[in-house]
Amino acid sequence: MARSVGFECFKGWRPILARFLERFEAAIAALPPDTRDDFQIDQIKQKFGRLTIYLSKEGTPEMKAAIAEAGDVSMVTCEVCSAPGVLADRNAYTSVRCAQHEDWTRFDDDA
Repeated sequence: MARSVGFECFKGWRPILARFLERFEAAIAALPPDTRDDFQIDQIKQKFGRLTIYLSKEGTPEMKAAIAEAGDVSMVTCEVCSAPGVLADRNAYTSVRCAQHEDWTRFDDDA
């Protein structure tokens, strides 16, 4: 059954997602062919300022490492522009922003 994945994060984290997807695809390719379809991404989103990735079932150690790396890198990467950023609460919303985007809102541009 084909499923769509929900992406709920801004464009600044696209390079992190690209790296994660490369690692995830490599982990799937290393599996026996009859088990490759068992692993799917259910959701990718920002949660409490961290890039969070949910799989359809528990991943392999390689998949878990790729998810952990993506989350760790997101904690210091501006979600708006990919520059180094700082995790903080901003108007009751936890996010990672660089100095340039400290006061940015989702309505400021099409990120």
